[in-house]
Amino acid sequence: MQKKTLNKEQLNIVIAGASGTDIINGGDGFHALPKLLSSTNTHFRIDLVGNETNKMICNTPFKLNKKVNSGNVSVRVFNELIGTYIEKKGIPDILILTHPGFEIYAKSWLSQDEGVLRCLNSESAIVLGCSYGIDESSLDNIHAQAYGYKLVNITENPFCLDHANGPDNHIRAVKEGAMDWGRHIWVLEKGNGNVDEELLELLEIRQRLLQDLLVMYEDPTSILFDMLHVTENNEHVIHIRGNVGFVYEDKVLVNMVSGEIINDDVELDVTYIDPENKLSPTNVTLIAATIYRDYKENFI
Repeated sequence: MQKKTLNKEQLNIVIAGASGTDIINGGDGFHALPKLLSSTNTHFRIDLVGNETNKMICNTPFKLNKKVNSGNVSVRVFNELIGTYIEKKGIPDILILTHPGFEIYAKSWLSQDEGVLRCLNSESAIVLGCSYGIDESSLDNIHAQAYGYKLVNITENPFCLDHANGPDNHIRAVKEGAMDWGRHIWVLEKGNGNVDEELLELLEIRQRLLQDLLVMYEDPTSILFDMLHVTENNEHVIHIRGNVGFVYEDKVLVNMVSGEIINDDVELDVTYIDPENKLSPTNVTLIAATIYRDYKENFI
């Protein structure tokens, strides 16, 4: 399906949730697309769609180099939600969700607005998306699963800028997620189509625990990593709430200040834990939420 789509004379692409950097100089940067893709025959019609396209409008004096500027691109801007746009304009060839932030906005993207579902139900449209990195894409994936969707073909974006040898402030910004736009790209597909109420409840608990922990860390941007502590004995302790932590290897709850064991008979439910990335930032937060849900009496 993808090869057939890319070989069309005109390719209709919709960037949903467009705002800010997407519409710099009215989307002038998109005129470099044929050059990047080594495409000479396809006309790219790119529609930037979102209810914030009239906010944070950014225009600069810098113009695209004529060597990469192509006449095979047309860009339009629509200040409306994707469902409204599709109702008026029809299904595009490619729908792109740029950093949809499913951790916060999954319900509005995948349940309240029918635009994404209509594209997935069509036989011709491809739904693509991107996340800052593998950690955010795994978060996007688990939240998509809660609404009956799934992310597949998660891969590193070959066009993402390499900041490894850049200035120190750039490297730090990348590590904190401030400059790593589009690091990983993926395809969104329908899963079983059912809302997983148990997973939604777990994700709500996860969010509440993160909010509680925010006040305890000096650097809130690194909270997903600070939740996991490694002891001198190389044991991994997941900070859950207050002074209570979960020792992953021993499966016990401990007071992280006194070292006292609170519960030595903890059974971890691994239903939503990714076995390939047991102590990834996403898994750590899901483990914390699962333990809190199942052993809430130990956190009073």
